[in-house]
Amino acid sequence: MSAGDFWAIPELRRIRRMIGNDQRSDNLMVVFERITVILRIISSKSKTVRISDFRSYCEDAYKYILEKYSPPQCQISPTLHKVLAHGWEMMEKLNGGRGLGNLSEGGLENFNKYLRRYRSRLSRKNDQTANLTDTIKRLWIVGEPECNELRMRVCECCQICKEPGHTRGSCLYGLLGHIDSIVDSFFVHD
Repeated sequence: MSAGDFWAIPELRRIRRMIGNDQRSDNLMVVFERITVILRIISSKSKTVRISDFRSYCEDAYKYILEKYSPPQCQISPTLHKVLAHGWEMMEKLNGGRGLGNLSEGGLENFNKYLRRYRSRLSRKNDQTANLTDTIKRLWIVGEPECNELRMRVCECCQICKEPGHTRGSCLYGLLGHIDSIVDSFFVHD
């Protein structure tokens, strides 16, 4: 992908206007791409990762940031340091070489959001027992395999470009498809 294609994304055009059109914006493109790849690999759930290659990629990204944005200009935050310097370690030691997505609490937080919605909007309010009964029945219906299959068929296309085969999280107007191939190169294919 060329720098021109990258800056066609509307959100990133605003950033470019703020920092200017010089070499700094192209350096920012490289940093954005590398951090995107690293975060997508770390948040993967079931695929086995080539840890040695991933470690090298993380170290190269860390060195690139330090080289291009030296400490007076930019300081690495503790969170970014943990991701770049220790993300591969956590994947290797905590999850047997797989991404950390299955260890996240995002599903539980999402479940609580639906639970609150069902209790407040879609259940009877006249009695606590009736409220909880309606809520549990609603959760059982949502958990049925037939309902999940139907929901997945409805959600198979991208909400941004309306193309099937990917979701809005991996779309970005079709301009960052090469990141998928970079991410895929770190996974072990059986």
